[in-house]
Amino acid sequence: MSDRVILWTRVTPQVAKPSVTVHYLIATDPAMAPPGCDTFYVLSPVPHLQSGTDWAVQAEPYRAAIAEALEQTVLPGLREHLTVSFVTTPQDFQDNLLSYKGAAFGLEPLLLQSAWFRPHNRSEDVKNLYMVGASTHPGAGIPGVLMSAKALETVLPDVASVKRRV
Repeated sequence: MSDRVILWTRVTPQVAKPSVTVHYLIATDPAMAPPGCDTFYVLSPVPHLQSGTDWAVQAEPYRAAIAEALEQTVLPGLREHLTVSFVTTPQDFQDNLLSYKGAAFGLEPLLLQSAWFRPHNRSEDVKNLYMVGASTHPGAGIPGVLMSAKALETVLPDVASVKRRV
């Protein structure tokens, strides 16, 4: 690890031992950190704002807990080298990105809201309403969103055959 580390974390305080995904950004793009530094992106799945979490109070203690857990497991010495840390919470997603209830990944990751059970690309309730994105079939993530767009192509009517309403 270099002398300076930048840590970017999305957090949730609801669990004692959080699930995290760690990305070492400069492994694929050295421009993601100043020379001699490392940059890690740490993702911890979060509940949306309806959980009642006070992010103004909880974000920093949880960020520190994640940094400590990383230091004790995969990044020894992390905190002594840490120079910059950014935290993004569901409150940020709602306030800055207009994400409903601050949900970063769309629907809650439950079995009955996954894959085929997600809303389909053609609305079953509203005629001529077509949907694409992370909260529609087949699912979240860039591959899921791209596959959703491909699936949408199979259900969209031919634009030339649709009568334009003026």
